[in-house]
Amino acid sequence: MNELFIVLLIGHLLSDYTLQTEQLAKNKIKNLSGLSVHIFIVFIVYLLLWLFFRFNWIVLIGVVIGHGLIDLMKYWVSDYLEERISYGIDQILHLLLLCVLSWNSDFISNTFEINRWIALLLLMSKPANVTFKVYFKKYAKMEESESIEGAGALIGTIERIIMLIFVILQQYASMGLILTAKSIARFDKISKDQMFAEYYLLGSLFSVLWVLVSCLLLGYFA
Repeated sequence: MNELFIVLLIGHLLSDYTLQTEQLAKNKIKNLSGLSVHIFIVFIVYLLLWLFFRFNWIVLIGVVIGHGLIDLMKYWVSDYLEERISYGIDQILHLLLLCVLSWNSDFISNTFEINRWIALLLLMSKPANVTFKVYFKKYAKMEESESIEGAGALIGTIERIIMLIFVILQQYASMGLILTAKSIARFDKISKDQMFAEYYLLGSLFSVLWVLVSCLLLGYFA
């Protein structure tokens, strides 16, 4: 597994998700001032990573400029594309940028496993929640009053972290226990509301897929 890719991925996850508020995410595709704030955050995040890991300074410049150009392109085309299409293209381009910059890198870190765990834990939280919301929000028919604000995202994050631990321990069958526990907790709602049941199933299957793809991306099945 390319160690530099993992470090750069951590920077991307922090700057594009963890440290990015919902308001900033909206502002950066609506006005250049919002985009400038975001790029500044990207620069600070990668600068701190560079100071800690001391990878090639050309990579630092390349990732900040590349990230900025990709987001500038999204700023230009966001009015002409559906959100899920622009979001998907944006994230694919960011990952391709990280792959290109880390290609054939001889960078070696003494904290490889720690870095990989940090990247995985970051992936299990806000990136997964945002991605699910972008692609599946049209299926959500629940009223806001039916659920505590933010509870669904938190439950999803905890669910994926537990699944991740089971995958790392190769206890794949145990992942079913989580889905069973969730189903019992929402049995009454699931049995009475077909639309909710289908949306609930989508969320659960998405979590399983997200965990498996994340582990594959970071080399746990290699």
